[in-house]
Amino acid sequence: MKTSSIQMGRNWGWFLAAGIAFCLAGLAAFLWPVASTLSLAFALGVFFTVGGAIALIQAFRLRGESGNGWRAFHGIAALVAGILMLRYPAGGMLGVAIAMTFYFLVSAAAKGVIALGMRPEQGWGWAMASAVASLCLGIYMIATFPVSALWVPGFLLGLDFAVHGSSLIGFSLTLRKARHLLQQSTTPPPDLRRVA
Repeated sequence: MKTSSIQMGRNWGWFLAAGIAFCLAGLAAFLWPVASTLSLAFALGVFFTVGGAIALIQAFRLRGESGNGWRAFHGIAALVAGILMLRYPAGGMLGVAIAMTFYFLVSAAAKGVIALGMRPEQGWGWAMASAVASLCLGIYMIATFPVSALWVPGFLLGLDFAVHGSSLIGFSLTLRKARHLLQQSTTPPPDLRRVA
């Protein structure tokens, strides 16, 4: 365990660099949320197109196997969805916003039920606050749709990048400190007789 900690500690700079890169990407997403949302829709379009093509190749290679027609159908659906998102990125942005709205509302309901179930326990209010925040985001997305589809997904992507980058920076600094402490504990004390 000590060896792997030392090895990770030696690479603390890479974690720091990744954290700074994520923070910068998050800042860019905050500054240009519409471009970030468009990039997200484009990336999803590429993902669906490549995934659909791979599913079709798999269906072709597994012809004659059980469920192969459904594999081919899935591949065609993903391929068409990807091509449409690449061809009409604004529609892809709307799709991302609708999916996020659905997620926020379902998440709010689930968190609310969990919070009420925890109610006699200490800290249930934090779970309820999270539910209320998700509900507010869902309501905001509905109230401002379709305008929110332009910037909210990119803004939230930026928030995720910034939080992740900050955690990587904190982790890297912890690794650096732990590496220093481990090196001190493995360094033999100086021989006092030599000094005298």
